[in-house]
Amino acid sequence: MLHRCRRWLGIGSICFCSTLLTGAAPEYHLDIRLADRNDTRRFNCIKPATFIAAAELDGQPAADGEIRFHLTNDGGPVLHRRDARLADGPAEVTYTLSAPGFLRCVAEWYIDDRCVAKAIAAAAYEPEKIRQAFPEPEDFDVFWQQSFEQLAAVPPDWQIAPYPAGSDEQFDCFLVNAANVNGKRIYGVLTVPAKEGKFPAVACVPGAGNASNATYFRFPDTISLFLNVHEYEPSDDPAENKARHDAAYAGRYLPEIAYYTCIGVTDREKFFFRDAYLGMSRLLDAIRNHPKYDGKNLGICGSSQGGAALALAALNPDIAMVVTGVPSFCDLGAGVAGRAPGGPQLLRSAQPGRWVRIIPATSYCDTANFARRVHCPTTVIVGWVDVASVPASVYAAYNNLPGKMKRIIDMPTMGHGNPPEYTAAIAEMVEKLHR
Repeated sequence: MLHRCRRWLGIGSICFCSTLLTGAAPEYHLDIRLADRNDTRRFNCIKPATFIAAAELDGQPAADGEIRFHLTNDGGPVLHRRDARLADGPAEVTYTLSAPGFLRCVAEWYIDDRCVAKAIAAAAYEPEKIRQAFPEPEDFDVFWQQSFEQLAAVPPDWQIAPYPAGSDEQFDCFLVNAANVNGKRIYGVLTVPAKEGKFPAVACVPGAGNASNATYFRFPDTISLFLNVHEYEPSDDPAENKARHDAAYAGRYLPEIAYYTCIGVTDREKFFFRDAYLGMSRLLDAIRNHPKYDGKNLGICGSSQGGAALALAALNPDIAMVVTGVPSFCDLGAGVAGRAPGGPQLLRSAQPGRWVRIIPATSYCDTANFARRVHCPTTVIVGWVDVASVPASVYAAYNNLPGKMKRIIDMPTMGHGNPPEYTAAIAEMVEKLHR
């Protein structure tokens, strides 16, 4: 069974233990580090990077078995393989990239043809020079202009109801929903300071999952809006919520990918997130139209699927600040450059014949394209060993952000998750919105 996970020196390690008939539970650890211990873990193109694996059994150096290395350009096709017997000394592998990207090293410890532990590490090769692989559609702006015209033709039909479960002495909470295109609706949770006054506001796009009436997203003296991407009304009962989710999307999945993020991926008009971006843009009016909103200080944040915050900032120029962590939907056409595409990685399960349609269709929702149209201070957080929102895809979007009002926070040892730096960046944004 999986025992625990440890991080060390820019390395991801996964540890396993197995219970033997004797009752003993040997514990296997595999760590991997860069031989070059510079703090940045950055390399110029062509310069070799050497990864060294260290295997431990029950806390002691191990010499049994072999380490199987494979290296890729950020999860693309395998570039190099090497097997190293632990009995022969330090297990290491050396390779390089000739073009900007992330050299990802995956190491697996095998004993008697059984994998007992796995680790991952990465070296960055001039990531500030990574470019989006698939070109932006020539009619990108026209497409979205026409899409918003379609939205404008739909009366909003606002429905707003008090939500006692999210209200207290400091905040009044409301469930809000509005009409969207194609007969859909969009849902969110609006939290407003109970006291009188004018306040800045922050919207949040959640990570992937079922719809939710989440009330955790709130800040003192700040209006907040939790934006669901889904077209069904959330239920506070988990079983009922799942049933609504399943009913909403039944019959709309690809045969090989039964998940909502991949609905309609071969048609730009039917891709799930096209309508979601439109609906969330409308739902932002719940803030704009509220009498307690100060009318000028609107921020947005989101992690993973919440990388849609970049799209919303481009589509809604009154958004004043953006924070996004490990954003998905970046550089979805990265496969043409030999890299893994940005999340959702489920797209990689699509039948090969679909890709000739998937890449052009999803490019209209690619946050790397929207990034060029974001003109406000933006913070992006990237994990270098993230196998979901792969770092090269995140950098491809970040590098498209214009001007100097941007920063990227590199997390060389982090996979897909929300580090304290993400929470701190949101708090910093809220503080600046109050100035």
